Amino acid sequence: MAGVKLIDVEQYLKDTIAAVDPSFQLTVSEVHRKGMMRALLGISKVKMDEDLRNLSAAIEWGKAEKFLREELNGFEPPQGAPQFQGGLEIYESFAPNAAKLFSYLARGRAYKGQMDLLLQDVRPDLSPIFHEVVGAVDEEHLLEAYALQQDPAQQELLLMCVKKELVLNSSDSSDCGKSKGAKGESSLKEFLSHEHSKERVLHNTFITTKHKNAMSKKCPYVIQLPKSFDVNGMTTELDAVVLAPFNDGDETMTIDWVWEAKATLHPVTLYDALSKKFSAISTIFAQANAKLYIKGEEYSIHATGLPRIGVFGSKILSPSAAARRSQLLTCEVMLSTSPEAVKEALDTGRITVSHEKLMADLNACLLLTQKVKPKVYVASLLD
Repeated sequence: MAGVKLIDVEQYLKDTIAAVDPSFQLTVSEVHRKGMMRALLGISKVKMDEDLRNLSAAIEWGKAEKFLREELNGFEPPQGAPQFQGGLEIYESFAPNAAKLFSYLARGRAYKGQMDLLLQDVRPDLSPIFHEVVGAVDEEHLLEAYALQQDPAQQELLLMCVKKELVLNSSDSSDCGKSKGAKGESSLKEFLSHEHSKERVLHNTFITTKHKNAMSKKCPYVIQLPKSFDVNGMTTELDAVVLAPFNDGDETMTIDWVWEAKATLHPVTLYDALSKKFSAISTIFAQANAKLYIKGEEYSIHATGLPRIGVFGSKILSPSAAARRSQLLTCEVMLSTSPEAVKEALDTGRITVSHEKLMADLNACLLLTQKVKPKVYVASLLD
């Protein structure tokens, strides 16, 4: 594959460490609001997202109820909507799903569940109001309402997270440069197609304890571990597995390579790739009776030592850009986990990176690289 380069990853990480700016500060932006609130509340992203979904539904339902009382109360049932009147009488049974309620009210051949069409036909003056009712809840309004639901002792700081003037679409935010995993996997497939015969490369190989029949229809390549094994917390998919050369009729396969794809490489994505894949293959090869299924055919896995690990990136950040990205991510982790960091950010509008933590993280990546000794290839370099 033209243009692909093998990277000296140890030297790359050492150069990145040398490029770290100890005086770096992150300007807090709107994208950090939720993380800051999570840090103050001491809750997970999953928990807060669930809370916000439920609150949003409740707010939307409240707007729908108000619309029913103030605008549709005494509304003459329109022709072509036979469920309209009955729906008004039982509307509470639809709570908190306002969309389902309005669809029910407009059921029938004439409007086919589209309340907006019904209103345009019989009360066009209500259409603008209806659009406001069914519109998405503004994030600032939602977060403010969420803050006011919390312990009064926390509300002041939480409301500051919502109402404090923050930078819009800050270029400092790492959210602006999130990698697209599909792009990385596509580049890896192209690379491996030039390196190995098609039969030896198993893309998207799943690790599971389920019986082969439960997986084979959806997943042509499966590594099956004993049912008693706990796979929780372990990666359950390998972007690509490369088998050692084999002959027709062989009942045992040797896994030569395990590959991980990334759209953009830098220390954080490297550490993520190496830690997950190294843990997974160490687990697989510790199981003497692990099986490999290729399109339903069962094979034993020949364990002669751990396979080699490869990481392929469509692009790699330069050491200076990688140092900055690592600093950004360290700051964002602090903003979503440390109440003290949030208070600093609310006071100054900025957060100072924990230099000790950053260096510890970068050195951990370097040590893991020295242990795993991966081959790292990239298609192009970024400044």
